[in-house]
Amino acid sequence: MKKILMSIFLIMLVMAAVGCGSSNSLSGDTGSIIAQLEWGGTAIANADSEKEIAAAPAGVVTVRIIVNGSGMSAIQKDFDASVGKGIIDGVPAGSDRTLTAQGLDSKGSVIYQGTKANITVVAGQTTDAGIIILSPVSDTTPVEDPFLSATTTLNDIALGLTFDSLGNLYIATVSGNIIKLDGKNVSTFITKGVGGLAYDRHIRFSQGDFYIQNVLNVGTSSEQIDEVLLFNSTGTYIRKLLDEKDIGAYFFEDITVNAQGQLYVAPFTTSNNVVVRIDSNGQNLSTIIQSGGGGVFVPVSLAIDSNGNLYVGTPSGVSKFDGNGKFLGEIVQSGMNGFQYAANLSVDHNNNLYIGNIILGTDANSTRWNVLRFGSNGTFLGEFIKAGTAGLSAFPEDMGFDIQGRLYIADFLGAVNGIVRFDQSGNFDRIGVKNFGGYSSSLMKSSVKSKQQDEKYRHYREIELKNKALTEEFAQRTQSVE
Repeated sequence: MKKILMSIFLIMLVMAAVGCGSSNSLSGDTGSIIAQLEWGGTAIANADSEKEIAAAPAGVVTVRIIVNGSGMSAIQKDFDASVGKGIIDGVPAGSDRTLTAQGLDSKGSVIYQGTKANITVVAGQTTDAGIIILSPVSDTTPVEDPFLSATTTLNDIALGLTFDSLGNLYIATVSGNIIKLDGKNVSTFITKGVGGLAYDRHIRFSQGDFYIQNVLNVGTSSEQIDEVLLFNSTGTYIRKLLDEKDIGAYFFEDITVNAQGQLYVAPFTTSNNVVVRIDSNGQNLSTIIQSGGGGVFVPVSLAIDSNGNLYVGTPSGVSKFDGNGKFLGEIVQSGMNGFQYAANLSVDHNNNLYIGNIILGTDANSTRWNVLRFGSNGTFLGEFIKAGTAGLSAFPEDMGFDIQGRLYIADFLGAVNGIVRFDQSGNFDRIGVKNFGGYSSSLMKSSVKSKQQDEKYRHYREIELKNKALTEEFAQRTQSVE
């Protein structure tokens, strides 16, 4: 018999006693799905007798199974590709379930994918979905330049940015849309409203998933709630990981994610939670840095290096911790090499640390912002970007590196008014994204932008004063104990 080269991945989606509540549900219980996944070819005749289970294709290290449908939250689980089988609990009964299977490489990029739609799941029964063919994703070539040849004008405001493992650029916006640039096209990757997206402050990528800091109820300041939502590589909503109420916070200052998909959050809070961590499945929420740990009282910015070390920026320094919160040292202190205030942090592919450094003046107009570069242990490597370069304001929203090692900065309060890029030496390259292409043009008025700059200035001053007060209080308590 001719050898079959395609490998088969057997997956069972097993029933669990979880209610659905969907209008298309056949009952309030759940059922199960059995499917065979084939790699890179066409269906096999008489598959039961001719199939030959082999290793997953070269490069595939993880198999991801996603089940979704109307009236249910997407169910997602990852499996080691070498195992050959797995179980997902809790598939609500319904007549329109879709199973998506993906093969991911070591960087979390989807390199194989297949889908079976219109699967009916009956409560208490097992449905055989048959064979699902995973075909190679058409283009896994790294993106040399995510910017288009002409400047992209958004009908929106860019706030946060991140890159996937191929180098595609994703932009978090005021409207709630997530925008994708791949060097050829501009598209809406996730539409506002999906998963509750309303106002996106930050977006981070790890292992094929996107972590989005979302602000609910924008426009009613007394009811605004910061939360972090998880989406997969196709933009499918997976789950809410946490919100500010879970940790007694007023809001979130920054988020970052390690290579294992663990989320770190820097909250603005009166509690003892300075930095918290939670797994991508929404479990194991814990405080890994408490108030005063490593000299950190009010965190402003976060970054993770390739070794899993965590950098926490404050109004007076940058402290380094391992991934579990063990203090490794305060590697940068206020007054050193022109550093004052770590408003933004980012780490390049060589684990050098870049600080978006606010130099606070007497008001917003006299405040400046530059980028300083340090080694991973705090060795000063120079000023990377001077204040005001390319029209940068004193209050950029976010910054991050692409896979080529170029630094992108999102800034809507300065002349940049979009996203600007600098090369590996810190030289201005180009502005690739411009805001306000018809979206809320009133925000372009100088009076409105001036008001927003004043609000940013007051916010940073408030954090600075709180940090100073807590530092002094901690020092007094320490002296009294001694």
